[in-house]
Amino acid sequence: MNEFERYRPALAIFFAAPLVMALIFGAVVIEGGSPVQPEFYGPIVYQVPAMAWVAAQSLFSAAAMVGCAMRWCRIGAAGAWLLGSLFLFFATAAIAAGATGTLLVAMAIPSATLSWLAAMLIWRGCDGRRR
Repeated sequence: MNEFERYRPALAIFFAAPLVMALIFGAVVIEGGSPVQPEFYGPIVYQVPAMAWVAAQSLFSAAAMVGCAMRWCRIGAAGAWLLGSLFLFFATAAIAAGATGTLLVAMAIPSATLSWLAAMLIWRGCDGRRR
């Protein structure tokens, strides 16, 4: 049993959290609001429609979660890597928000790091699998 097989259930649960967060954001947007504010996320993120962020985060985290759950390690690794990159973009953009963006920066950088570490763990677990 390799590390991917050992930690696969925990990884799937880990990636369920950003999926749920994106879906909650999406529900707020559908109701007419937007949880994405320039004071917190920075002006760059604010210029993109909130549903675009919801879609990207939902797609990446779902790919990582389903990839882990179904043993589709390449799909899982790609989703995890893309999600980590999205979190790093959020952190970088939030720096422009100044002091109010500090919370997002402080949360997004560890999330990006953990996502990338998970992506490497998942990728190493491929062992010749096609997916």
